[in-house]
Amino acid sequence: MGGGEHSDNGFILAGPRRERVVQGGKGFSADGIGTFASFYRGPEATELPGFNFCDGAPLTGDERLELCYFPAIGGDRSVEGRGDSDSASPCVEGDFARDPHLSFPFGGRADLRGRDGQYYCFLSAPRLAINIKTEDATFRLHNLYDEGGTLVVDGSFLTEVHFVARVGGRKNKLCLASFWASELNEYNTGFNMITGKCGGGDFFLGIGASKRCEEMLIAVRFSSAEFTIGDWTVVVRGNWVYERISGPAHRLDISLRARGGVAARHLPHGIIGQAFASAEPRHGRVDEYPASGTFRTSAMAEGAIDGNAAMYELAGPHATAFAFSRFEAAEATEEQPGLLAADGEAASTDGAVEASHLSMGGLREGWIEKHSNKEEATGGTGGGCSDVGVF
Repeated sequence: MGGGEHSDNGFILAGPRRERVVQGGKGFSADGIGTFASFYRGPEATELPGFNFCDGAPLTGDERLELCYFPAIGGDRSVEGRGDSDSASPCVEGDFARDPHLSFPFGGRADLRGRDGQYYCFLSAPRLAINIKTEDATFRLHNLYDEGGTLVVDGSFLTEVHFVARVGGRKNKLCLASFWASELNEYNTGFNMITGKCGGGDFFLGIGASKRCEEMLIAVRFSSAEFTIGDWTVVVRGNWVYERISGPAHRLDISLRARGGVAARHLPHGIIGQAFASAEPRHGRVDEYPASGTFRTSAMAEGAIDGNAAMYELAGPHATAFAFSRFEAAEATEEQPGLLAADGEAASTDGAVEASHLSMGGLREGWIEKHSNKEEATGGTGGGCSDVGVF
């Protein structure tokens, strides 16, 4: 959905899609100004109390008519210190509500359960590390082809994403930024969902905020945030754990993008990072869900990663040392022969490459999830563009 991202109030609004919507005497065109997500509520263009807005679920036909506004970060998607309006593609592919499924560059895939409460390095590059935490959770799935068939899954979710970067060139300034699922509230947003340090100064970011720390740019929308450093762009999105039985109430999805030949220069590693500079697509073990009953996930990306998952474990959220760390390494001065370059694939609409995507989604074909009193069919992994706002 088009247009810049600003309004007079940033409140949640309701009304039919592509029509002007008004709240408190103030309104704007859904096609002109503002970023929206939508959720099923019925044909009435009215705001209903006691409802959790903005879950980011895809539209289904003409049923999803309620709109909610993502507060602005100011004019044409610019962020603090960013001089242009170029940003990530409005199509952020994502599945919803399952445990970690990895979609690697060039079509590879694998599943990763992780150990409960353990930190892992997802991407390690010169002066940059992206770490995650996994937590165990139990939840239900419903079988689309077997009415009443229910599968109870003992699985896991990502609940924290941590960035460690050395920025400012010779200043060698330390920048830390963390996205916490535990800080998300009943509306799937929060006022302190991102915390960090820029040099010696602490910062706290919530809905609609932005921050620049030298070349690191952070822009928060509603339940998501975009992190840009050099030619790496990372989007982290918060969501609920649907049909939760035990474990965390919220989860995080993360997608990574490389552009400008950065993979060839950085030769990154990490569970996801190594696939950016690989000689071939990486495929690993995936969990096969049964039709009903109970199931415990166990895949640890075997076959898709160098070594085993334990070799990517970290001592803490901001640690950079592990078996394949590239954090202290120098950039490559010459292109390495035999490597696939992420930038060599077909470009997306903004000229970047959707190089990697990790999602809590990845529903196996035939499963549905029940939430907000509506059953929504889902199929397969990946998913293409959902009809949601630009996150």
